[in-house]
Amino acid sequence: YLQAHDPAHDGRVRDAYHVEWLTRGGAAAIANNASHTGNLAWTALAFAQLYRATNDARYLTGALHLARFVQENFYDPRGIGGYTGGIEANGAKIRYKSTEHNIDLCALFTILGQLTHDAVWHAGAGQALKMISAMWSGKRGFFWIGTGLDGQSVNKLDPIPEDVQTWSLLALGSVQYGSSVDWALANLSAADGPFRGLSFAAIDRSGVWFEGTAHAAAALRARHGRRDTAAASLLLAGIEHAQASAPNADGRGIVAASKDGLRTGDGQNDRYNAALHIAATAWYCLAKLSANPFRLLPTRMRFKSIPLPRVVP
Repeated sequence: YLQAHDPAHDGRVRDAYHVEWLTRGGAAAIANNASHTGNLAWTALAFAQLYRATNDARYLTGALHLARFVQENFYDPRGIGGYTGGIEANGAKIRYKSTEHNIDLCALFTILGQLTHDAVWHAGAGQALKMISAMWSGKRGFFWIGTGLDGQSVNKLDPIPEDVQTWSLLALGSVQYGSSVDWALANLSAADGPFRGLSFAAIDRSGVWFEGTAHAAAALRARHGRRDTAAASLLLAGIEHAQASAPNADGRGIVAASKDGLRTGDGQNDRYNAALHIAATAWYCLAKLSANPFRLLPTRMRFKSIPLPRVVP
């Protein structure tokens, strides 16, 4: 609905909408006009998985509209190829290329190629992979965060984040880059009192980032090496301990961090707090189920209709 009623009418969605009112007078109640590439890709991935699960063509149509918007607006042949970061709230196009965004798009385009048998999406996946490969540091065994504004020079100033190290394995399944998970475990491990897991980046390992800890558990389960299953179980047990006893825990959801003010070093949003967090909760569920959101769900995981509980005011 929000995609269909966007004021630009070009297939995009926005980074954020108002919680209290999703629409106003039928129009989308936009809270942040930006459309960052990763957010568009994740929305399209959700649509593609829903199409796989329900066979409802509306979801595939929504995914394709988003993918075409990205292809038409953010493909950038400069230097290493790949895709730029999206559009800011003021309408300015982002010039840098994010490794994370290109991982998301490589997975999305691969899935759309599988669903539609259209070679254009396999070509798009190849372009994203070209950019990802250029960010690989073979000597050190990790991926850099992305490029500078020129779209080709490696950005070595910003932190080396956890997510691209684990998402790359989930999306690419490549033995060539498998050591990135080991690098994250060795260099981003964190401890905060009774809590154990991973941090966002090495700049601050004084607290545990539970979403990233779940990323690592999911990647270990997907890699399924000799010691990976046991290591993943330890990480999941740590998240479950936080589910029960972290600051602000409610016994159900997962908080973002084991303490307030955990730094990321990544721009303006440089803090995670001990607040219940939908991404941390969702990634825990994915890891616990050994589910990989970057690959098409197997048909045995098709959704069944489950009646929702009645909400009493």
